[in-house]
Amino acid sequence: MTLGFLLFAAISITQAVAADTAAEPDAYYTEPSYFFPKPEITGSNWKVPNFGPVGLGIDLVKPNFTMKITNVEEGSPAAKTGKFKKDQIIESVNGQVFKARDPRIILADWITEAEATDGKLVIKVKDMGDVTVQIPVMGRYSPTWPENCEKSNKIVRNLADRLAKQDASEWGAVLFLLSTGEEKDLEVVKGWMKDFKTVGPYPWHKGYIGPSICEYYLRTGDKSILPVIKQMTEELKDSWTTKPAGADAGMPPSTTANSMPQVSTA
Repeated sequence: MTLGFLLFAAISITQAVAADTAAEPDAYYTEPSYFFPKPEITGSNWKVPNFGPVGLGIDLVKPNFTMKITNVEEGSPAAKTGKFKKDQIIESVNGQVFKARDPRIILADWITEAEATDGKLVIKVKDMGDVTVQIPVMGRYSPTWPENCEKSNKIVRNLADRLAKQDASEWGAVLFLLSTGEEKDLEVVKGWMKDFKTVGPYPWHKGYIGPSICEYYLRTGDKSILPVIKQMTEELKDSWTTKPAGADAGMPPSTTANSMPQVSTA
């Protein structure tokens, strides 16, 4: 890596941050953004399929950023009010609106504060007025979170119970349930593994799911999963290549990945 390249990269990053944080008259963002991609002030709407424990799906639409309800989750705190329906516009939450910062962070802050106090979110709906949604009170994060934190423990337990209702494992569910250390979660994973026949045909299946079944074997010693692990390793061996990514598509070396070994099914 040359000094010239490093200088070019530094200048590019500086320009990007400056452009991102510039307070133009019609711009929304006036504070730095830390998560990418992010809802943009131009272009398509940004979907938030689940507004945390509230039970609403929303789209962030223009003008930036207006909240438009896309769905109401059955049995959720929002549904229990009997007031929400698709295509309604949310004007504010607890008297606050999106301003300057990433709206996803603001949504999370609203939930965090409600969970730490009385659990109430007062949602103002256009042409209707205020609707109070009661979400579970979880307390505040401890100074040492996620360790020695009762709220973190509750979040882990709630997610584990939700994953346990799945008929089969999805992506990271096995690793998460194994990580809780709870025997009842291990029993759920054992049930999933009974009918587990293959990780999947593509390299990313191996990357996402492969570690889960290996950790399961290390945790339980269940030899019934070994044929699946062996099949996965054989498929990886057969598809291993030292070609840079994109080489088979005729891309020039300067635009392909470096010469590190790549896993490919080509």
